[in-house]
Amino acid sequence: MKTLRLLPVCTLLVLLCSDFSVYAQLKYKITVLGKDDWPLYNAKIKARDAEFYTNNSGEATYTQKVYYYLTISAAGYMSQKINLKQYNPGTAVTVKLVYLGDEERDLNVFVKDKNGKPVTDAVVLVTPGISATTDAGGFAKARHKQQPGEYIVVTVMKNGFKDQQQRVLVGVQQANAITRAVDVVRFTLEKGSNDRAVFEITVEVIDKDSDKPVKNATVQLTLSDGDSKSASTDNSGEALFRDVEFGFTGLTARVIVKHTDYEEKWSDITEDLMQAKDRNDRRFTVFISQKNKGITGEWKLVCCSGKYTGKVKLVQEGTKVTGTFYNTSNGSSGDVKGQVNGSSVTFVRDWGGGKQSYNLNLSGDGKKLSGNFDGDRDKTVGAEVTLTKM
Repeated sequence: MKTLRLLPVCTLLVLLCSDFSVYAQLKYKITVLGKDDWPLYNAKIKARDAEFYTNNSGEATYTQKVYYYLTISAAGYMSQKINLKQYNPGTAVTVKLVYLGDEERDLNVFVKDKNGKPVTDAVVLVTPGISATTDAGGFAKARHKQQPGEYIVVTVMKNGFKDQQQRVLVGVQQANAITRAVDVVRFTLEKGSNDRAVFEITVEVIDKDSDKPVKNATVQLTLSDGDSKSASTDNSGEALFRDVEFGFTGLTARVIVKHTDYEEKWSDITEDLMQAKDRNDRRFTVFISQKNKGITGEWKLVCCSGKYTGKVKLVQEGTKVTGTFYNTSNGSSGDVKGQVNGSSVTFVRDWGGGKQSYNLNLSGDGKKLSGNFDGDRDKTVGAEVTLTKM
């Protein structure tokens, strides 16, 4: 009886030990690689009984008891499913995911009229992307390289029909898909004609200090759908853009102005301005500042041993200087004209009742002008003068 009772116990122990050894062997080191074979951090590995993520080296360890599939995914990459039966326990498993941004993606476009009939030979414009034309079934396959989460603008045009446009989000929930799903967009066209009024927008570039137009400035107009145009300002400081787009809903733009003598400036154009019907409403003004303003600005003047004070507003354009002079001591004022030569500044003040010539030197920090003046003046005091930038 004792022998009969011990036999099942021993048998059970052997089975348990055997089973434990099998489980311990089913251990896998998984490495997930992405673009250019770089390790992917935080890639998700999903099993039937667990969900875990790769470390900074793109690695994760998984111990299992039963063979089954693993699904590996990462944002911006095509998900992949692997079967661990293909690998020996204890061996390294390397999985390389396909980077969606480097490959062209298909876009299936279906076009029909309001009666449900396919529209043949409709032009499908994809921005940015490669356009196509619908076949007899109203179908077109276009292509693009936008990444999941980015937008493309799809426009369909056909003679006898009104143009239509849609903004399409690329690859929705693509990171969780095993196979890359094709983006699909459907259009139902309405018969009619399009308003082909040429789209125009005028960008005016003005010097911030002198309020004068700036010519030969480069103006870049970048639309929110990815299109970009550039032009140069004329003698009036204006750059005209034509045939950019025609009244797309939701369209905005960014203007970037560059000039060798000025600081680069950018500004955004609102949707309302972009869609304005009247040409005068589509004017956009950008004020830019000179890189080196020189003596441009307002200055506090003290002269004649402190007897007279005043304010001077100077504007430097190249080597030329213009401005206004106001004497706070006696209320007189006048125009200023002169020139700059290095640190030397000379100008003439003309106030109708007389003239004065100023010969000044600019300090190293650009904050003080000092020197002497001559002409119609109070001879009872000296001719020294100092201008301090306000």
